[in-house]
Amino acid sequence: MNEWFPAITTTSILGGVIWLSKSWLLTRLKGSIAHEYSQELESVKSQLRKTEDNYKSELNKSEQRIDVLQSEVLSQVSARYTTLYSRQMTAIEQLWEAVLILGSAKSTSSTMSQVDYDAAIKAAATDQKAVTFFETVCKYDMEKLGNAMSLAAKQRPFVSVVSWAYYAAYQAILTYSIAQVELLKLGLDQDITDSKSVVKLVKLALPHQSENIDKFGVNSCHYLLEELETKMLESFAVTLNGDVADNESLERAAKIISQSEALLKEAQGVNSKA
Repeated sequence: MNEWFPAITTTSILGGVIWLSKSWLLTRLKGSIAHEYSQELESVKSQLRKTEDNYKSELNKSEQRIDVLQSEVLSQVSARYTTLYSRQMTAIEQLWEAVLILGSAKSTSSTMSQVDYDAAIKAAATDQKAVTFFETVCKYDMEKLGNAMSLAAKQRPFVSVVSWAYYAAYQAILTYSIAQVELLKLGLDQDITDSKSVVKLVKLALPHQSENIDKFGVNSCHYLLEELETKMLESFAVTLNGDVADNESLERAAKIISQSEALLKEAQGVNSKA
C-alpha cells in the first residue's frame, strides 16, 4: 500500500510544477503582449500627434498663403478700381467740357427753332441777303465744335451708357441746327436734313416729352436742351456714387445710342453729297 504513495506524490509535484509553469508563462505572455501593445499604442499615438501637428502646421501655412493672396488680390482690385474711378472722373469732366463748348451753339439753335425752314431754304436759294442774314445771326466756331465732339467721343468708353445717351441727344439737337444753317449758306433749294431721326432720338431720351415734340415738331427740341443737361448731371452723380442704373434706363440708353449712331451716319452721307 505504501508503494504507490511516492508515485502519487511525484505526480502531484509534477502537476503542480506544470501548473505553476503554465501560470507563470501565461502571466509573462500577457505581460509581454500588454507591454508590446502599450508600446505600439504609444507609437501610434505619437505618430497621430505628429501627423496632427504637421496638418495644423500645413493648414496654418495654407491659411497664411491664402491671406497673402487675398491681400494681394484685394490690393490689385483696389488699385484697378481707384485707377478706373479716377479715369471716370476725368471722362465726366471732359464730357461736360464738351457740353459747355457745344452750348455755344445754343443761340443758333434758338434762332433756327423760330424759323420756317422751308421758307428759309427758298429764300436762301434765290436771295443772297437771306444767306447773309443767317451768316450774321447764327455765329459759331465750327473748329471748336468739332474739337469738342472729338473730345467727347474719346470719353465714351469711360462714362455710363446712360450719360452718353443723354449727351448724344444733346449733340444731335445742336448739330441739327448747325447743319440747317450750313445748308442755307450753300443756297440749296431743298431740305436734305433728317428731322425725323432727330425727333426720334430726343423722344427716346425724354419719352415724357413725346407729346409736346409731336405737337410742335423738331423745333421744340431746342427747348429741351437744359433738361438734357440736368439728366446728364444726374447720371454723372450715379456713376460717381458707385450706383448702377436700372435695367429700364440701360435699355432706353442702348436705343438712344443706336439711333444717334444711325443719325451720325446719315449726317456724314449728307456732308459728302454737299
